[in-house]
Amino acid sequence: MQNENEKKTNSGHLALKIFYAKGIRVSIKNRTFKEAMYLIWQSPAFSDYEPLKIVFTSTGKTLYADKQAFLHYLDGNFNLEALVQHTQCDELYRNKEDFKADSFDFIAESGSLWKLKNNSLTLIDDDNYVETVLSSFFEIAE
Repeated sequence: MQNENEKKTNSGHLALKIFYAKGIRVSIKNRTFKEAMYLIWQSPAFSDYEPLKIVFTSTGKTLYADKQAFLHYLDGNFNLEALVQHTQCDELYRNKEDFKADSFDFIAESGSLWKLKNNSLTLIDDDNYVETVLSSFFEIAE
């Protein structure tokens, strides 16, 4: 059963800005959230490209474009609330140089993606969990 936010987002038309690597931006307007996600993740026009983040134009809310999470949402395995909880962040960053974690011998190569949430950066990596603070060592991923 859908919660109220999911009903509103799926039935109401909204405006999104999708950020891809190399400065590519796509705006989607007058679509429901689910329709927009089908366009981004499954339509032939976009499926060759991997988005970095999805921003709600009206609120500035940012979602990290975690492909598996969004595909789970489209397949009905995640509801909207779970998707947002899993992907929402304050911003995406990249490290400008190789990053060496103090706690163990791990290096995140220059340009690795990090998501900022509650003033803490977390490396986007399925195999390693690394957390640090935001500094001039990082730049916004766009």
